[in-house]
Amino acid sequence: MKRIVFCILLFLALPSLLFAQKKALQQEECKLWRTLREPNLSPDGRWVTYRYAYLYDAGNQDSELYLYDAERNRTIALKNVSEFFFFNNGKWVKMVQKTPVDTTGTTVDSTFIVRLKDWKKIVWDKTAFPNVDVSSPWIVYTEFVNEGNTSYNRLYVWNVETGEKIEIDRVGSYTFFNGRRSLVYEYKGDDETVLRVRDLKGKSRDIFKTGKNLFGRVWFDEEREVGTFTVASDSSRVNNPDLLYSFSLAPADCHVVVNFEEITGLPEGMKVTRNPYPLLNGGRDIMLEIEPVKMPRPAPRKKSDLGFELELWSWNEPLSHRRQRPARGGFNPMDYPKFIYHVDSKECVKLSDPGMSAFVIPESKDFDYIFATSSTPYLTQFDWRHELNSDIYLIRLADGKQTKLLTNVRNVPVWSPNGKYAVWYDVEARTWYNIDMVSGELKDISSAIGYPMYDELHDMPKAPSAYGYAGWINEGKSLVLYDRYDMWVVDLTGHKQPYSLTGEYGRKHDLELRLVEAKGNDLTKGAILSSFNTRTKSKGVYALEANGKVNKLLEGEYAARIVKMADDGKTCVWSKSSFSEYGDLWWSNLKFTNPRRITNTNPQQTNYLWGTARLERWKTFDGRENDGILFLPEGYDPNKRYPVIVTFYERHTEELYSYRLPELSSSVIDVPTYVSNGYVVFMPDVHFKIGDPAESCYNSVVSGVQMLIDKGIADKDHIGVIGHSWGGYEVAYLVTRTNIFRCASPGAAVSNTISSYTALRGGGMPRLYVYEDAQGRLGKTLWEDWEMYIRNSPIFYADKIKTPLLIFHCDGDNAVPFAQGLDLFMAMRRLQRPAWLLNYKGESHALNSEAAMIDWGVRMRQFFDHYLKESPAPRWMTEGISIDEQGYELKYELTE
Repeated sequence: MKRIVFCILLFLALPSLLFAQKKALQQEECKLWRTLREPNLSPDGRWVTYRYAYLYDAGNQDSELYLYDAERNRTIALKNVSEFFFFNNGKWVKMVQKTPVDTTGTTVDSTFIVRLKDWKKIVWDKTAFPNVDVSSPWIVYTEFVNEGNTSYNRLYVWNVETGEKIEIDRVGSYTFFNGRRSLVYEYKGDDETVLRVRDLKGKSRDIFKTGKNLFGRVWFDEEREVGTFTVASDSSRVNNPDLLYSFSLAPADCHVVVNFEEITGLPEGMKVTRNPYPLLNGGRDIMLEIEPVKMPRPAPRKKSDLGFELELWSWNEPLSHRRQRPARGGFNPMDYPKFIYHVDSKECVKLSDPGMSAFVIPESKDFDYIFATSSTPYLTQFDWRHELNSDIYLIRLADGKQTKLLTNVRNVPVWSPNGKYAVWYDVEARTWYNIDMVSGELKDISSAIGYPMYDELHDMPKAPSAYGYAGWINEGKSLVLYDRYDMWVVDLTGHKQPYSLTGEYGRKHDLELRLVEAKGNDLTKGAILSSFNTRTKSKGVYALEANGKVNKLLEGEYAARIVKMADDGKTCVWSKSSFSEYGDLWWSNLKFTNPRRITNTNPQQTNYLWGTARLERWKTFDGRENDGILFLPEGYDPNKRYPVIVTFYERHTEELYSYRLPELSSSVIDVPTYVSNGYVVFMPDVHFKIGDPAESCYNSVVSGVQMLIDKGIADKDHIGVIGHSWGGYEVAYLVTRTNIFRCASPGAAVSNTISSYTALRGGGMPRLYVYEDAQGRLGKTLWEDWEMYIRNSPIFYADKIKTPLLIFHCDGDNAVPFAQGLDLFMAMRRLQRPAWLLNYKGESHALNSEAAMIDWGVRMRQFFDHYLKESPAPRWMTEGISIDEQGYELKYELTE
């Protein structure tokens, strides 16, 4: 009887014994964690490759490439492989591997050609580079041949399956087509150059023949089997060919298209760049590039030695002083006007004017119109607009006629694949339009759908972006648009009403459905979709069938995604993750039956206390429903109250099922480490009201914290908060508004929106746009509502702060000026409130130095442990580190 009782007690105690064997994660142990790199799947779906990489220790990186064989369900480790390229539909690979050359450990890169089914390995002992194609068995390479007084390139085409080898001598440039079964190439004879076409197993045919060194360059369209090339008509034009020829293979044709020397109508001092231009519109048009006849060389300038250096800023400059270089976020219009040449009429027509920014050209080779953008009129607004607006011009190729279609808009039009239709999303009207090329009129194509086609959760001053589009169907006559949940087909011919391609399945099931891959690149044949459940926050995979039915393939309490699909559309590599499960690779068919897990990236995690993540939902102070992520320690006891750290930025619940790698901190806490050490971490979503971002944060965050207290989760006397950048600003405001937090750490935080409004970012970019147009969410200039700027500035309410602050801000910050953190610290010092400022000198907005990250991690943890776990304070908190001790003393030691 005693033995039975003992066994029962042992069984009951087993979970706690296992729990006790695990240890709490410490920050430097994050170096044990790995990530997956370079996952790939062979075209036939049988082979998977991947690597592991450690997060930090560059000298401890795994040099192995892993190859998983799905047919035999086995994994092969390949050491020191730097390249691994599938070809011949995954039956073979080209592999580059370091191999030893002697007993000293010296290695060289060796190339191998490997047949995967039996690991037949061919050493590539040639100096020539082997060029392989993903779908072909033919390996291509060239070798330099010396024969007497003659030297030339010999092209080899070798079929790795059959062993057949074809040699072609005196080859210059070449292009393969027709699945690598044919090629167009340049034959360079002793006295002539010939452009030829050849089937690998057939005879060659001459396309064009000219004298030695007179042939220029070739452009070839493999799909349409047409091309162009340049030729010098005599030896005086060798470096500047004057003739452009076009050719086609079926039917066979080759003729002169244009003599560059005869092109007229160009600006004075300009000439045509002699390129083998693609032919447009059935060979009728050529888009030309021009350049100066004599390239201008700026005269050398020597700065005067004035004894001073003056930087003069002018109020009416198109760009503010420090943005007048493209490298600093400036503006760079097209260098020279662009022209189109009409082959039949030999007319050269100008398409663009000085100051125009860019062309928007259809991908089709046949089109009658293009769009041009011009941002020049709005350059002065670049300092206070997040994105530079443009005027949009519709340009007719026939005569270069420009019609100003749109004025001062954010988006550019999108062409259909056939170049016949163009659509445009108006951010202000929140509407998609079809553009009539003849009249220039805009026709509303999205309002009839009946649902918003724009970001419904948008909460910034600028107008919301569209959800976008999935692609084109019906030969480019129909566009597939997204609303928040579903895909909608819009007929641009106007004959049919819009309809939901997904049958509104997404909206009915709270799923945001997005295209992963269409079957045969045709959405009407079906597709694989990703899903995001707006209610549960899970991410999954669905199938859209050709009949419009939507079927669930993969969904659960995790985030799943397709990593790579096989070319045959039958198998795939995918991953699923959660807070406690790294996103390892799985292999399966596209019905996801009998899936196989391929990788185990971080097995050491089982040695550590980890935890779980769950979704919390509550009502904010203004009655709105809100969500947040609650991270709970392993072995969480619902009858116990825990120390809580609150951290946030904007919205986070989409990340509920994301795995968080343990990391050294460059800014805020590392969630897995703190949860492993007994903290509850709370990450609430923040929803903002334009003009009141700070109070919006209070409404979203503090209501959630109160919920944790009311539910008995949080120890009300031991709640801390931390944020960085925009999150740091929010933290700095919260502590002026509430004493619910025992301690707080605002990092890289704006404390004064007035001084921040006119400050510069590190690259010289003014911060005006942050508040008028973007994340600052004020939506007005300072002078339109200065009281609003004061109301949203923590510095003006610093006297209300009773919470000890650990302020993190570095003097090399290129996003938020260091003065903002210093202002907050000096206010706390003047008010004689507990505050510490950590400035890792020279570091930027977040830390880059590993040593600095380790130090910051130690001090941040000691700060929170002191206030939230009643641990003794470290010496640096009680004594400080004087300027004379700086660099000598760390003062991590805890006081009694």
